[in-house]
Amino acid sequence: MQSLGLNMPNCIKYNLIQHELMHALGFYHEHTRRDRDNYIEVMWQNIPPVHHLLFKLDDGNIQNMPYDYSSIMHYSNYVYSKEPGLPSMVPKPDPSVAVGQSIGLVDMDIRKINSLYNCDLCRKKLFAPGSFVFDSSSSETIVETCFYLIQSTYKVLLQLAEINLPSSPDCIHGYIKIYDGVSTSSPVFLKKTCGKVVVPPLTSSGNLILIEIGKTQPFARMRFIAIYETVKYGATIMTENEILSSPGFPSFYPNNANLYYSIVAPVGNRVSLNFTFFKMPPSPMCFVDHLTIYDGPAINSQVLGTFCGAVAAPTSFISTGNVVVLHFQSGDTKGYNGFIADYKFVNSR
Repeated sequence: MQSLGLNMPNCIKYNLIQHELMHALGFYHEHTRRDRDNYIEVMWQNIPPVHHLLFKLDDGNIQNMPYDYSSIMHYSNYVYSKEPGLPSMVPKPDPSVAVGQSIGLVDMDIRKINSLYNCDLCRKKLFAPGSFVFDSSSSETIVETCFYLIQSTYKVLLQLAEINLPSSPDCIHGYIKIYDGVSTSSPVFLKKTCGKVVVPPLTSSGNLILIEIGKTQPFARMRFIAIYETVKYGATIMTENEILSSPGFPSFYPNNANLYYSIVAPVGNRVSLNFTFFKMPPSPMCFVDHLTIYDGPAINSQVLGTFCGAVAAPTSFISTGNVVVLHFQSGDTKGYNGFIADYKFVNSR
């Protein structure tokens, strides 16, 4: 029996609550598992004796799982040290390995829970930046729903490539669905989609994106590549009459910005885009700061134009389909306001 507690207000935090819930589920600290001396060295001389018990080995079930420096159950390097700058633990063999974190459960934590409780579920938690390939082999008979939760420190920019899902009416044989948030009750970025499709870059409104992958037909081959990164700016826009601008407008935009605005109109509509201000530095072929506008959902869609101070400013555009993507990048130049634009949806007929 473990005695657990959460003191207010300091302990009422997402990561601390998850840490204590792991204890309630029967898990000990990662740095106290019986094989920990193969992976870390406890610096006993830097830890007050009153805290030595917190680093004592536990004889828990490690479930044949690898040691995880990033587990929510692993203390950081300097926890309970006598003085700032003195480590309480040093990783082996590479002392520079990051130890512990305050974000929340990682994928290995979830795998351990599923293993301990015999939960054969397809669930993964990923942290930006990174990538993965989802490839459900054509010989695989498993029928299930998988969830990939992607988290970042700011916003998540998700790009999907080489999407190849079975085509079927209402996507009954397999699909992908994407949410702007932590659960299936979050706003929908991409409704159930199947076949060979192109998805625009998706930028979360918060720091989480959830991917749902449903496979309902045995032997169906499903494959796509997901690339995700942390960004401070950008948006995926599905409602009308908002204003688009470079970061910080009307002030100067920051250096080294990289953002996508993906404007998605309802099917049967087009996007009418109108720029009311544009100011960027000149550069040969717009190599440094620039804005590129794509007539479609992918970066290999037709380019409506790439603009900077050396090229005539963009004015007005109407897309041929229901998606327009704006990609803005800045370098190290300073003193420019960027752009501002408005848009509306117009019927294709």
